[in-house]
Amino acid sequence: MENRFNEYVKSGKSENESVSVVISEFNDLQKVAVEFGIVDLLSSNRNTENAKSENAFNFASQNEPLKQSKPVEKRKITIDIVESFIQARKKVGIMLSTGVAFFILCVCGPILSDAFGINEVIGVFCMFLFIAIGVLLCIFSNFQMEDLSFLKTDPCSLDEEAKQFVKQKKRENLKVFQIMIAIGVLLCTLSIFPPMFLKYNSDVGAALLFLFVAIGVFVIIYAYVIQNSYKKLLLLDENYISQETEPKNKKIQKINSVYWQSVTCIYLIVSFITHRWDISWLLWPIAAVAFTLLKIIFSDEE
Repeated sequence: MENRFNEYVKSGKSENESVSVVISEFNDLQKVAVEFGIVDLLSSNRNTENAKSENAFNFASQNEPLKQSKPVEKRKITIDIVESFIQARKKVGIMLSTGVAFFILCVCGPILSDAFGINEVIGVFCMFLFIAIGVLLCIFSNFQMEDLSFLKTDPCSLDEEAKQFVKQKKRENLKVFQIMIAIGVLLCTLSIFPPMFLKYNSDVGAALLFLFVAIGVFVIIYAYVIQNSYKKLLLLDENYISQETEPKNKKIQKINSVYWQSVTCIYLIVSFITHRWDISWLLWPIAAVAFTLLKIIFSDEE
């Protein structure tokens, strides 16, 4: 080991790097402890902070001391906390899904103002009002979990009674979750029919399309938020606090951070320049399809 250490130092490696490589190559100091007469020394230093440098025959005096890991005490989560968490998540679900619905419905203002001959300024004002309401609802939805923020920051674990309670609630909610997802998808699918049957008034048909989509998305988001609440609670026992179970595609995250803002900007520019609010709304379903294709492409690359 000493010879190998000297060779690595002569080749240009630092003493610390040379020690690390030699130890990793040799890998078992216990085998030669008797021959070198260091059994007592090895045993006495095994649980000290300087174990790393002692086991390396003091080749490197600047080695960092090993840190001793301490057992982490987890905070026990009771049924009362679980119920408070679920109630808070229901409020989050309602506020978040309503906010997203307002984002979708914001285009109805300009469309309907054009359909009924109302001053387009009023339609644009309604659009920005709906956007403002949606933003406020999304912001306030984050405040609902402040009292329970320790679930994300502190090591927590469900007690046995709370764990069984959450599992039962999750099973009971599963059928409701599936029905709500089916209703949401159905409403989004049916949204194409109002423009088809109201060809004599395409603007009203377009407004109804966004209304169907808004209601469908509301139902889907609310269902996912509630069902995901039980999953988050059960994952506390798996030490997945505030972590996703699947890695996220970084490229998709970067695209998502600017994609919809860009679509909104393009929509407003095109609509104000052409004054064809009755047609420009088609940009949104096209953008949604394009975004789905981008996700598929980059997911395959990942």
